[in-house]
Amino acid sequence: MRFKIILCLSMGISVYFLFPGCKSEKGKENDLIRFDVSASYPEKEIHLEEVADIEYLQLELDDDFLFMNAPHIVTSDKIIISSRDGDVLIFSRNGKTVSKFNHRGNGPGKYIYIATLLYDEQADEIFIESRDKLLVFSSSGDFRRTIPLFGFMNNMDCQLVNFDSETLLLYDDYNLSPSPYLFISKKDGSAADTIHTPKGEAVRLVAIVDEHNILFSASYRMVKHNNGYLLTDYSTDTVYLCRFRRYPPTHFGDTRSLF
Repeated sequence: MRFKIILCLSMGISVYFLFPGCKSEKGKENDLIRFDVSASYPEKEIHLEEVADIEYLQLELDDDFLFMNAPHIVTSDKIIISSRDGDVLIFSRNGKTVSKFNHRGNGPGKYIYIATLLYDEQADEIFIESRDKLLVFSSSGDFRRTIPLFGFMNNMDCQLVNFDSETLLLYDDYNLSPSPYLFISKKDGSAADTIHTPKGEAVRLVAIVDEHNILFSASYRMVKHNNGYLLTDYSTDTVYLCRFRRYPPTHFGDTRSLF
């Protein structure tokens, strides 16, 4: 298995970003790498070029395209970055500027802040989570619709990912029971399906890290995989693969399977 690492260079400062796309070596489709976490392994020096394909990109910048964050999204043809003041900057895959928008505010079609940013490459839509709702824009910044989140995503241990052409996959162990995984419609936020996994004792991965009561979460409950998403369950020391189906779905229940 080889990863791809993309190094974005701007203003003489190197900003690195690990793109979680994998290239699988030939083998059985369902083969998984297994680690014995109780074993002791010797340390080994590994050079990045031995395990990853490295690509350097020089991002084209001007006074309107300045940023300090690492790229949030890298697709086959776009690089998308958001800033703390609400800018969404879009570059082509070769680093050229494409578009920029900022709809920060309090009115309709506005976001207070950018908590989560997702991109649907097929529909060319950007999803911005802000205060229990998703605002959907085109990549040129045109407002399209609002998707309510019905009280989800209001704590640090939640996560939202772009799953397929029709649904987003939500993890929220605080508000969802008995299953913390919920597929929601990209059109209106309605519940489409759930994933049920064996449950152990609840493990919270949110902690207070300083005297100012700043919360920190080091968890990635859903990680992109070639065939779907890897779902981590720390309470049962298990990783599940929620897999895309290769044939066209007939309804929501046929779009994925859990192994």
